[in-house]
Amino acid sequence: MKTTPLYFRPCGQAADRVSETLPTGVAAVWGAALFDGLMGSPGAPGHDQRLRPCGHGEWIDLICASTRYLAPLWTCCRRFWPPGAPADGAFEADVVRPFGELLGYHLVLHQGQWPSDTEAEAVIHDLVTAFFNRYPVGPSASA
Repeated sequence: MKTTPLYFRPCGQAADRVSETLPTGVAAVWGAALFDGLMGSPGAPGHDQRLRPCGHGEWIDLICASTRYLAPLWTCCRRFWPPGAPADGAFEADVVRPFGELLGYHLVLHQGQWPSDTEAEAVIHDLVTAFFNRYPVGPSASA
């Protein structure tokens, strides 16, 4: 039987760092991680049920609307991604999913309104910087 290589993957391959746009295979994983965080906050049982009344219709509408943050995530992490940083899903677990959680909290606390681009980019920068500061070749705190 012929097997197909896994196309969808966590970020971190050498080819990723040179791509100006989010690779499709990574986008699928990031979209899933973002939505997982958006829907499932371990500290707030029933969090997903509070999102429904926020005026986002079907879940697919919420998924599609949340993907607007994938490009800013990519733009920010590309600048920082050092050789040797893990390509094992740690970024998705430690940055993308928590960012999704924060988006969910924002939607619930602000009657379904998404954060401004400035707010979102500041949070993204903080999460990305904190992640890569764990690696000796990562960005400095002043980046």
